[in-house]
Amino acid sequence: MNEREFGIKLLDSLLRARRLSEAEAQKVRARIEQIPDFESALYACTNLQAEDLRPALEEVSGTRAVDPSLMAIDPDFMANVLQLIPVHILLRESAFPIRHEGNVLSVAIFNPLDRQRLDRLEGVSGLQVVGVACHKDGVIGAHEKQCDLSGLPEGWQSHSIEELYSEVISERESVSLEELQEQALLCINVNYDALSKGGKALEIFLRRYQLIRYFHQTLVRMVRAGCSDIHIEPQEASLRIRTRIDGVLRMVAVLPASFGKPLLYRVQAMSGLETGPCAEPKDGHIGYNLVPGQAVEFRVSILPSIFGEKIVLRALRRNTKGVPIAGFGMDLEDERYVQSVIHAPNGLVLVTGPTGSGKTSTLYSVLDEINGNGVNIVTAEDPVERVIAGTTQVLCGEESKITFADALRSFLRQDPDIVMVGEIRDAETCDIALKAALTGHLVLSTLHTNDAPSAILRLLNLGMEPFTIAAALRMIVAQRLVRMLCKNCATNAPLSEEARKEILAAELKPPQELPTARGCSSCGGTGYSGRTGVFEVLRVDDAIRDAIGRRAALSEIRDLAIRAGMRPLRRRGLQLVLAGVTSIDEVCRHTLAQ
Repeated sequence: MNEREFGIKLLDSLLRARRLSEAEAQKVRARIEQIPDFESALYACTNLQAEDLRPALEEVSGTRAVDPSLMAIDPDFMANVLQLIPVHILLRESAFPIRHEGNVLSVAIFNPLDRQRLDRLEGVSGLQVVGVACHKDGVIGAHEKQCDLSGLPEGWQSHSIEELYSEVISERESVSLEELQEQALLCINVNYDALSKGGKALEIFLRRYQLIRYFHQTLVRMVRAGCSDIHIEPQEASLRIRTRIDGVLRMVAVLPASFGKPLLYRVQAMSGLETGPCAEPKDGHIGYNLVPGQAVEFRVSILPSIFGEKIVLRALRRNTKGVPIAGFGMDLEDERYVQSVIHAPNGLVLVTGPTGSGKTSTLYSVLDEINGNGVNIVTAEDPVERVIAGTTQVLCGEESKITFADALRSFLRQDPDIVMVGEIRDAETCDIALKAALTGHLVLSTLHTNDAPSAILRLLNLGMEPFTIAAALRMIVAQRLVRMLCKNCATNAPLSEEARKEILAAELKPPQELPTARGCSSCGGTGYSGRTGVFEVLRVDDAIRDAIGRRAALSEIRDLAIRAGMRPLRRRGLQLVLAGVTSIDEVCRHTLAQ
């Protein structure tokens, strides 16, 4: 709710309370159209004072209104917060910090329902920010009383709020992680006793800006670099941080072991978990706006080890469009077949591959393609990795106490056209999914198998009847993600004898040279930049259905699929190598020869 909308609601509240007349309200409305600042318009057109706004602020915001100019604020608290949020940013946002508990910073702000303002404050501070209603005079008075306003940046009032944030973010990111690490280490060493004492001393230490800023900047920079996961790993005498980019783990930092507990407690505070050592695995979620300009959340996993707790944060990018099917990198024949199947009225479509191969992203792209006002799409996911507008997404797993089978049973009473199940893990889920596919629904799901034909064997091993599988199944897509060669430094090298044999085995023509990863500054010395998919599309035709019905051997099903047009993963990957997209080493690392 923006400031103008908030002001209109305040005006309605004041009218209901008979604090002003309809004629005065009309004047205020007219003034707001010219000057969006509601309070200025109100005071110019009426005799009301700032304190008269309190009941209306509480009614509209749903929070208890405060006046920070009357509060006793701890100078150390204020100094710490101002290291995270510059005072000129707070002034422009009409906000004043009043409390910091755990990872939550409460700010007195005129419109606590303005999510954009709170998101901006979160992105620059690294804290979760909540608003408490306050008239603007109270904010201004608190700043004049508590802050030194003599050193404000030149032009801070004339620059747009976007420009001010951009300047602060650029300044923060110009400081090296090594320098931030040194500042955090000094803070840890000075406050080392607080880690063992716990209680109030630990709470105060965990609010120190040095640790917050170091970890926040680590997360921001890794996300901007395109990471999917961040690993914080205690070793015998150190703590290392690694990040997975383009499917490969890269070292970020090797820290002193003394960082272990502070970073563990920081992650626990950010994800709402109880602060302290973990005797058993813990899962959490960081759901506020950590990365400026990007809708990214983190799934947190904490695992006790012999040297301390290992932490893995998986970056979940929300509200982003997936890659369209036309951009998958499939050949045209496979793409046309996939398009025909996903627009069919019913049937089961499976996507297979190991963890991290992009199966869920593929399903999201399919949903993007077929989503519309004329269809009812419901999904069961663990976790929900991306919000898809216009669909109903259900979180399954331990957190919600809903299993995939529970969700599927309920879905069938929700008049769905398309059902997506995050993964078929058990016989019950599989049975319901097959029956749904047979009764007029398009069902999308994933399986963990090495290739497309093996998915059929997996369904049989789950106890499904062969005729049911044959009748319901429409298509199986196996996939891998391979790194693409960096366009700035890829170079050709003579074909090795081993590579020649691989290409001949795939019944392709070997060239004299093959593109090879070299490495440069733009790709971080890896030789690769970005990833693309390698797909194996199994078309379920009459021959395949017959083979399923008589429980044919896997080798026979694979041969029939190839005759029907399926290109095995290794062959399709080598075609990408010959096209200069990736390297033969990358393809051989992710696919098996058949």
